[in-house]
Amino acid sequence: MAEVSITLRIAGEPKSVAFTAPEEPVTPAELLPVFRQFSNAMVEAAEAKSPVSCRAGCGTCCRQLVPIREMEAAALAALVDAMPEPRRAAVRARFADAVERSALLRERLDARGALDRAGRVQLKLDFFALGIACPFLENESCSIHPDRPLICREHLVNTPAEWCADPAHHPIRALPIVRADTAVANLFEGGRWVPLIDALTYAPHSAAEPSAARPMVESFVRALISQAAE
Repeated sequence: MAEVSITLRIAGEPKSVAFTAPEEPVTPAELLPVFRQFSNAMVEAAEAKSPVSCRAGCGTCCRQLVPIREMEAAALAALVDAMPEPRRAAVRARFADAVERSALLRERLDARGALDRAGRVQLKLDFFALGIACPFLENESCSIHPDRPLICREHLVNTPAEWCADPAHHPIRALPIVRADTAVANLFEGGRWVPLIDALTYAPHSAAEPSAARPMVESFVRALISQAAE
């Protein structure tokens, strides 16, 4: 194991991320905790520049169609498997209920990669209209907050919180954030995503071959820097 510290200048402010990098080959999924640290740093930088409307107990966005990455789907499935009973059974039942309630959208969900932008937007609105809560939502707050997906960490708005309940008629303005979610997708998964509600039943198309951790982290950081420069 090697101790690594990287400092990036985000929005004019230095942000340091320290982590332990394995010396042996790993898969990108095994670096997910590292990517989360970078995501947290990007969010802190964005929040320092603009106030955020999001608060604990405001779970409206947890009823959206949440696109997570393949590696995150596997991580969430493992997280649920490790839960003690009866919590594990309760969470699995929520997943099953969410999949059942979304049945009318299944054809479009499965063909999501072929949809154009207008089709993707309409799919999101139609899913939101069903009012399906994230299976991890409890008391209008995330019950797996430390392990939540990258896109959940990076979805922060500064428009009035009540607008989020009616996205079809209110322009929701998200904070401009250098997104770890985008960097991970472009580098390791070709942009593919999985609906969060499918995390327990999703089978990855292909398992990534293990490789050296440092080059992967370096590529990830370069992708963040490139994104920040756009």
